[in-house]
Amino acid sequence: LVRVMSFEVALIVVALALTSVLVNLTPAKAANAKPEPTVVEAPLADGTVQVTVEPALPGPNDLVLEFRTSNGSSDDGYGEISVQLELPEQGIGPIEVEAERTGPGRFEVEGADLTLAGRWVLTLSAKVDRFTEAEASVEFPIGEDQ
Repeated sequence: LVRVMSFEVALIVVALALTSVLVNLTPAKAANAKPEPTVVEAPLADGTVQVTVEPALPGPNDLVLEFRTSNGSSDDGYGEISVQLELPEQGIGPIEVEAERTGPGRFEVEGADLTLAGRWVLTLSAKVDRFTEAEASVEFPIGEDQ
């Protein structure tokens, strides 16, 4: 009887030890999961601007700005744009960032330093022609549930 009881106690100790180790392990899918980019859109002049933020986590983020006409095709009518980022809830910004033209109707900001989690605001000014400028603002989450 003592031998059986000792075996059962040892088995319980092993089960508890194994359980405590497994509880603290990150599941394989969650450890390897790549965050989905955040995509937001705003009206701009007669079309829209779509902003993709990746990885949408605190730290360096890449922003892709794509201009679309009202029928959804690429809009290459904007020669120059200026982009500002701010985090109003923390009193940060506006911060001017440089957007590089990477294709027709497409601009990119590489490595924007969005180090704090929160709801960031991107404000975009785009020159339609020499005398006309269109403006749009979009809000997107960094490090929050999308």
